[in-house]
Amino acid sequence: MDLPGLWMPKSETALYRSLPKCACSSIGQLLYFSDHGHFFQGEFHRLTTGLHKWDFEASRNILMTHVTARTTFTFSCVRNPYARIVSAFLDKICSPQDDGMFYSHKIHEILSQSYGLDPNMIERAFYGDSEARIKAFRRFLVFIHDCTRSDGPGQLDIHWRPMATHLGDFIRQGGRFDKIIWVEYFDYGMGYIFDHLSPNHRPQHVSHIKFNKAATASNPPIEAYFDQTALFLMERIYQQDFELFGYRLNDPKKRESRARNPFGPPAYRPLGKPRVSLQQRRRLKQTTHRGFGPGANMANNLACRDASHFTTNLDGLLRHQSI
Repeated sequence: MDLPGLWMPKSETALYRSLPKCACSSIGQLLYFSDHGHFFQGEFHRLTTGLHKWDFEASRNILMTHVTARTTFTFSCVRNPYARIVSAFLDKICSPQDDGMFYSHKIHEILSQSYGLDPNMIERAFYGDSEARIKAFRRFLVFIHDCTRSDGPGQLDIHWRPMATHLGDFIRQGGRFDKIIWVEYFDYGMGYIFDHLSPNHRPQHVSHIKFNKAATASNPPIEAYFDQTALFLMERIYQQDFELFGYRLNDPKKRESRARNPFGPPAYRPLGKPRVSLQQRRRLKQTTHRGFGPGANMANNLACRDASHFTTNLDGLLRHQSI
């Protein structure tokens, strides 16, 4: 059994299958906070204690036990594919990492030699040249598309592998998901997760906290990166992500998933708000009707999706093709 990206608090209250560039550092920090009452100081991916991770040899048997038993609440978080791939490009291609070096010398060498994405273009993109940034991104997207072909220049890096592929790997290993939440409604989704866990420590007012460095103010809007060719390539690479998680194809400006409440943000409380009392819940059940909208039952307005629908769809895909 190989379960990369699987994390769990030391209290063993939930399993989280992390997805790169889908708020994984933020969720990891919140799970860490739920046990310890404070956030981890430093680069979260360099954490070595305080959380169970598949990368830690001592944690693997514990994690495997929870996965095979299927009794532990399991969730993941997805993100609009357009926003995710731009984020990966800005972080892993344009920007030096914490150690001052660029991510993956091999990838940068391929981009420079075969796709014309030379260090000069990357430097101009890093310093906020919008034209160079957009041009470099589109060449980077061609590289990703070529990687998906059997004769491509290399395997897809985890930071731009399709989300369905990551989660499908977990299901192949015997895992199942209870909830899928969306980055676009992060506070509401994590509010539900924390209500389910009932942790010893619950963070307050986290929406403004940034655990990773933010993009520069000169960054163009998401839709500026995608011309017709780029939109076509995105459909070829990430079609399953759009279909499974309800995101709109060919419309980078609208980032929210169509799988959620179409009438606006769900009526569930954000992460930092006080818990709704049992009496209030009963009153809501008595006075509201089923379905979506301002008067909908709270249980139908959660900012996350019951993952049984996703798991069933993905299981079907796995029977017919490898993703």
